[in-house]
Amino acid sequence: MIDIDLPDLTAAHSKARELIGTLYGYTDCIATAVKFLTGTGILTDGEKTMHCSETVTRILRAGGVNVCPDLKADEVSPVLFYEDLKKMGAL
Repeated sequence: MIDIDLPDLTAAHSKARELIGTLYGYTDCIATAVKFLTGTGILTDGEKTMHCSETVTRILRAGGVNVCPDLKADEVSPVLFYEDLKKMGAL
């Protein structure tokens, strides 16, 4: 477990509530792996489906912490998420 200070906790809570019920995107995991392994982005679907790292990325960004700023939230993998938090000093 890690602690992250969010500049706008209300916005983060709002985004989290908004995402409740979003389907898990199995193909999102494939798109993320392709981006991670090849550097090539493939089709993403925005917020129609979510995978774990994408969901947390969207919530943190809504709260004012721009994790993995060079990537779409759909493209954030657990490894990239972890590495970015480490760079930010959150770990």
